[in-house]
Amino acid sequence: MTCQAAAAALIWTGTSADPAGLLPVVDAFRAQISAGGSNNGVGGSFTTGRREVAWDAASLDPVQIPAAMPGDFFNTFSQRGLVLSTPGSLRVSGRAASGSTDVLFSSLNPRAASALQALTPERMLAVYGATTVDATFFLPGSPTQPAFVRGFGLVVADVNVAGSTRLEALDAFGAVIGSVDVPPAPNGLSFAGLWMEGSTWISSVRLTAGQTGIDDTTSSRDIVAMDDFIFAEPQLTAIPEPTAPLLLALAAISLLGVRRRQP
Repeated sequence: MTCQAAAAALIWTGTSADPAGLLPVVDAFRAQISAGGSNNGVGGSFTTGRREVAWDAASLDPVQIPAAMPGDFFNTFSQRGLVLSTPGSLRVSGRAASGSTDVLFSSLNPRAASALQALTPERMLAVYGATTVDATFFLPGSPTQPAFVRGFGLVVADVNVAGSTRLEALDAFGAVIGSVDVPPAPNGLSFAGLWMEGSTWISSVRLTAGQTGIDDTTSSRDIVAMDDFIFAEPQLTAIPEPTAPLLLALAAISLLGVRRRQP
């Protein structure tokens, strides 16, 4: 387990061959982002605590493989203030208790499935036809109200290639304010998380999940699956201050306007 400071961000990473070995870094990150609170579950609005998505609830049975999971599921149906989008589609592996035969993507991609394990058994998330997922935040219980978080972390299974899987935090202007590569753990589990300090808030995160989608059954490129998403309670807050490059650009535009008005 490591925790290091990088600019305004605290970066948390860890790897393990099994779920028990990864829990210390996951629990440490939970404590950091909860600010004395706990897992706030579904709905409501709080000033402390966190939200978690473990992909295992029976409510996801109707949208597990072979269906595609709607990106707004955890904002409109199970209200936790999280909306996911991808150029491909989102796939949730099957849950044996629901009668599914696709546990850990075993029918969709047997080669990839053989190397996967879940932190919280047994369902996981993967991307079909792409590798990137954007997560944006809303006030839980108010699905049209954008919100911000101070921290976000996730568990990833079977990262083989360094740099193939990455977490980036973006501000309200789309600027990257923190990033971390998810460390490799072939056949094991990895964790990466970001916590923003001071007045810095996260408007969205961008996840790069491996080198190819879960549907790729022919190449040897790195295929990963994602388990628990853990993020600080979404909050209403003032728009974060623009980053330095944006401030310089605005100043230049303003100065140009002044010059044009001079006789």
